[in-house]
Amino acid sequence: MSFTTELLNNNLIVYAFFIVLFFLIILLLIIFVSRIRLKKTNFLLSEKNKEIVSQREEIQKQKDKIIQKTMDLLVLNKELKENAELRGGLTNMIVHDLKNPISNIINISENREITFFAKDMLTMVENILDIQKYEGMVIPLNKKDILLRKNADEAIKQISIFAERKNIKIKNEISDDIFVSADEAILRRIFVNFLSNAVKYTFSNGIIKIEFRILNDKSDRIKVCVTDNGIGIKEESIPLIFNKFNQILARKTGEARSTGIGLTFCKMAVEAHGSEISVKSVSNEFTSFEFVLQIAEIKKTKYRQDTINEKVKLINLNVDDKNYLRQFYDEFNLLDVYEISELRTVQNIIDENFSENVKKWKNELNKAIYNCNSELYNALKESIN
Repeated sequence: MSFTTELLNNNLIVYAFFIVLFFLIILLLIIFVSRIRLKKTNFLLSEKNKEIVSQREEIQKQKDKIIQKTMDLLVLNKELKENAELRGGLTNMIVHDLKNPISNIINISENREITFFAKDMLTMVENILDIQKYEGMVIPLNKKDILLRKNADEAIKQISIFAERKNIKIKNEISDDIFVSADEAILRRIFVNFLSNAVKYTFSNGIIKIEFRILNDKSDRIKVCVTDNGIGIKEESIPLIFNKFNQILARKTGEARSTGIGLTFCKMAVEAHGSEISVKSVSNEFTSFEFVLQIAEIKKTKYRQDTINEKVKLINLNVDDKNYLRQFYDEFNLLDVYEISELRTVQNIIDENFSENVKKWKNELNKAIYNCNSELYNALKESIN
């Protein structure tokens, strides 16, 4: 082997050594960098795990707090329910127990105003009882064919003293031949509540009308409307008036605040009859409540007129009696039986000492006015014409 060849071989060995060394250094650097990155990654993972563990612990604490609050709310809700049931039971018991003494006052009192106020209180008691008992349910009804005008007349009679005090005229414009299928007592209370409400929110010397319209939709239904010319209801307040114990200030009309339970009962009672209440109102002009009833039948009805006529004949007025009473005929002829204040004024002028028959006639007139009996009132008028 020549010297040149040996030198070349040695150079190749050196080159190979340096190449291997270079790659070893590169490999070591890669391993070193990888270990650093791995440590960093492990550190980050460790920190992340610590953060996750911390978050889990916080979540568990929040969960424990939520569970505790839920338990507290369940306990509070149970207490509220028990308190509500207790209050409801006490209210029901107290209100129910009020019915008997109020009924006794109505039965034994000879004072007209006391009787009227007791009846008003009894209506309020019955409203509270029914709202408490049937809220969220349908009021059970005892439907039968009833004369609509007569039912409204009875309601007018029940609240007439309140209308008298403010000299408010209540006009029943329902025909005397309309029968509807309804619960008699419930329907009368609907009218009483609507009329009481109208009187409260109507100025002195105002007018309240009960009107009707037979619907021309082949359904044999009638729309009943109770309208007053009082202070009206603001549009934004209309959706609220049927809420329990909602109060609308009636001070402008000389009345106190209304409890609102009357209209709540009316809503429940009308819905039980398969209808809804619609309200129309303009501030300081009028308010009108409307609802629909099913017609039972339409026919002319005699109000025991023959019996009334016989009763009037038994008074046996003579010529002098009729001549004396005839001076009041024109005034009576202009007045309706529900215009109680004006009728009382004329009635008080009549001298019952004129004769025994005049005294009897005046007593019957008093009954007709007190009972809002238009048939007896008309018969008495005709007996002196």
